[in-house]
Amino acid sequence: MPVVSAENSEHYTWGERCSGWHLLKSSTISVIEELMPPGTKDSKQTYDAESGNRI
Repeated sequence: MPVVSAENSEHYTWGERCSGWHLLKSSTISVIEELMPPGTKDSKQTYDAESGNRI
């Protein structure tokens, strides 16, 4: 299996200046690395365990 990192993964932005990388993305699991620069914040998020959809 190849080594996976933020350097070779799908990137997306969220919030004002935050970044995320999908290290593993399948129908059964999702592993995301995120970067939050100083001064940024996130809100509490809840997801349905079966569908993976945000509640």
